[in-house]
Amino acid sequence: MEMEATRSSTTMTEEILSLKWNNHRTTFFHVLSNVRLKEAYSDATVACEGKFFPVHKLVMSSCSDYFEQIFQVVQCRHPVIVLKDITHQHMDLLLSYMYLGEVKVCMFVCIYLVVYYRVQARLIVTCLHI
Repeated sequence: MEMEATRSSTTMTEEILSLKWNNHRTTFFHVLSNVRLKEAYSDATVACEGKFFPVHKLVMSSCSDYFEQIFQVVQCRHPVIVLKDITHQHMDLLLSYMYLGEVKVCMFVCIYLVVYYRVQARLIVTCLHI
C-alpha cells in the first residue's frame, strides 16, 4: 500500500497531517471483485430460475434505486429476492456489471436487460430469519 503524507500548520502548536492512499480505488475495486467471486460477506440473495446469487446490499443499492427501495422496506437480516422473467445467465451478466463496472454482451441482450430491468421487473421478497 503506497501512501503520501503532507503537512500543514494551522497554528504554531497545531499541525495537521493529510494522508492519501495512492491506489485506493484500484485496491477497493480488486477487493470488491474478489468478494463477489468468493461469495464472502453477502447479506442478501437474489434468486432466479432456481439459481441463487449471494449479493451485498451496499453494492445492489448503489447500482439500483429499485434494490435500494426494496432494502429500505424489507428490514430482515438476509432478504431473498426472487426475480421472475429473467434467466440466471442474464442475472449473472447484470451482477458482473454491478460489481465490475463492465460486461461484454451482444446488443440484443443489452436492450433486453435494459427493458426488463426498468419496466418488467416483478418481485417476490422473502425474509430468511437468521
